[in-house]
Amino acid sequence: MATQPPEASSSASASDHSAPDPCCAGGDEIEHRISTIEARWLVGLVLVGLSFRIIVVMLRSADLSTDPDAYIGHATTLLQNGCYCVPGTSNPTAYRSPFYPALLALLIGSGLKPSAAAGLVNVVSAALLTIATWWLARFLGLRKSALYIATAITALDPLLLRYAALPMTETLSAMLLTIGVLQLLKGASRIRLGEPTRRIIRAFALSGLCFGLNGLCRPVALITCALMCLCGAFLILLRQAPVGTTISTGRRFLSSSFCLIPGVVCGIILLPWIVRNQMVFHAFIPATTHGGYTLLLGNNDVFYREVVMAPGQPVWSGTSLQRWQQDMQQQAEQAVAGNRSEVSIDRWMYDTAVQRIAENGAAFRRACLLRWKRFWATTPEAEAAETGVFLRRILSLWYGGLWCGLVASLFCMIRRPGDIQLLWIAILSFLLLHTFYWTNARMRAPLTGIICVLGVIGWQQVYCLFRQPSRRSCPPSAKD
Repeated sequence: MATQPPEASSSASASDHSAPDPCCAGGDEIEHRISTIEARWLVGLVLVGLSFRIIVVMLRSADLSTDPDAYIGHATTLLQNGCYCVPGTSNPTAYRSPFYPALLALLIGSGLKPSAAAGLVNVVSAALLTIATWWLARFLGLRKSALYIATAITALDPLLLRYAALPMTETLSAMLLTIGVLQLLKGASRIRLGEPTRRIIRAFALSGLCFGLNGLCRPVALITCALMCLCGAFLILLRQAPVGTTISTGRRFLSSSFCLIPGVVCGIILLPWIVRNQMVFHAFIPATTHGGYTLLLGNNDVFYREVVMAPGQPVWSGTSLQRWQQDMQQQAEQAVAGNRSEVSIDRWMYDTAVQRIAENGAAFRRACLLRWKRFWATTPEAEAAETGVFLRRILSLWYGGLWCGLVASLFCMIRRPGDIQLLWIAILSFLLLHTFYWTNARMRAPLTGIICVLGVIGWQQVYCLFRQPSRRSCPPSAKD
């Protein structure tokens, strides 16, 4: 007989639960088989999302060869040299995260063109993201129209549609993050219901796998994993025992320790990358050597003067940005003339950024507010100039409505501990990092599935409050 987690004794009441209240984060009962109608809707939404992406890829196929972050260059160099090196050289690098280039290299090595490989990764990742968002929304209690809307706005998200035609990590990271969060919530739910230990471990291990791969794709996922694991464990500790039962302190701590499994598995996934970097660079590098640049990019005298303190806070681009990049590279190489390694340059840029922050406190505080503003912008700054007025208005309505629902979901978050809080922890982990580092709307792309689900939950709460103002909580959309 399968072993039970420490709170198994309190699971007797689980069978008495009614269908969940989305506002109360009731995901404990939502792992049943979906109906035929739901399955048809899911397939239809996946196909619609794929169709739109294929159209975007066909219309902007040239963008797949632009390689703005040199991921294709890293992939082709990996195939040619057999090592993860600076594109076109044999010099080892840790400047970019390795998972996406390795995935591209695998597909290119199988015979696909680089642009086709990038497009395939984006399209497949988008399909998996749509499916994962469906299950996340369903797990949180959304049904019928609310479930379909949450999935549809994820599948048709304008930001991810745009990046479907670029060899970049946004869609892949969004897919991995959504699956990782879903599995973490499932693991916590299985603890609450006293399910077999092997099912709890399986969910948490899959969550850790996704977070680990995502950390090798976009390092911010490592912060998300750490915060969600710690907060999940804390919520388990705070959970009240069912009426008529008690849970000892030892059992509470043992139960909460399961929530640390994703972090452990994530660390195991990162271990080969960390060991490789230690051997090559003789330094502990769990993420990349790119962090110093992105911190300095958003915290330097030129950015403060020409963007943060300037009227209208214009986009920083063109000649000014290029000149600053060249100057910074020259200054960095001169400062570490005796040791021009990636690690030395990265550390110099970190130190320089910290110095600029200390010297310009007022500008730094305004820059932090600007980064939050751009994180939630309806149109990426780089795309604003080429986006027509009509399209900008459509994007403003799309994201404006979503942001209103997101704010409304805060009402659900403060009512009682649960899954809504953990979804907000994921969002806050991104905001925490991008308060200080270079930021634009693209940085929130991995959160798309989570944001869309929370937005629909918020709007459903508003709808229910107006429909039944005497009720504090919103009933479920449908029963299982």
